[in-house]
Amino acid sequence: MRRAARKPAQGAGRESPEQLLRRAFIRNGNLRRPDREPSPAQGRRAPSSNYEVRFAAYDLDECHELQRLLELAGIEIGPVYQKRYLYVLPVRGRKRVLDAIRRLKLRKRPGDSRRERLRNPRKRRPPVNPDRRPW
Repeated sequence: MRRAARKPAQGAGRESPEQLLRRAFIRNGNLRRPDREPSPAQGRRAPSSNYEVRFAAYDLDECHELQRLLELAGIEIGPVYQKRYLYVLPVRGRKRVLDAIRRLKLRKRPGDSRRERLRNPRKRRPPVNPDRRPW
């Protein structure tokens, strides 16, 4: 099923490409970078190629718009690919990702890394009706 085309937000013409990209990242983006210290399972080596920023678009028009904005912001992207119903625009490589983070002022959302999720597991929600047995 194809989604309906979105209308541009009010005032979108006055925003810089960096602001529009930041908004697109917050809506449906992903930032991946290695932890500062390697986990005990990895030994002393840290993974070498774990730097990536992904921007996702719902249709080709939005994908082309994101490509244009990334070009205007001076950020190089890798090959665009489709993942289910999304078009993904990846920025890969340590230097490019750190440059994109600096230019767009991106940051990892809290609890984004696997290590943080393992340290702070979510609390299980109580059943809707406490008298009803889950089995």
